[in-house]
Amino acid sequence: MGGQPGEASDRDSSTQLIVQPFHTRIAPLPVLEPLSDSEIRVLRYLPTNLSAPEIANELSVSRNTVKTHIRNLYQKLGAHRRAEAVARPHIAQQRVGIP
Repeated sequence: MGGQPGEASDRDSSTQLIVQPFHTRIAPLPVLEPLSDSEIRVLRYLPTNLSAPEIANELSVSRNTVKTHIRNLYQKLGAHRRAEAVARPHIAQQRVGIP
């Protein structure tokens, strides 16, 4: 088992499972509720490097409003982090027609 060159060891095969690309591990989840217009506006800022307070400033709303919209977006898109929400644009597009 992996003692000779060219043979795969148990360690090699388990490493391959652990090191698979991040985007392949995200299973698409359906959006249960449609996104609101406000959530769509916030969603468009998620791929940027802007923080929640900066997004709030851009949209002329409070920081807490943006945080609430982000929390709702995560729930509706089945995401736990900003990167996951950004990685699921096809779900949001299907629900609200984002270009």
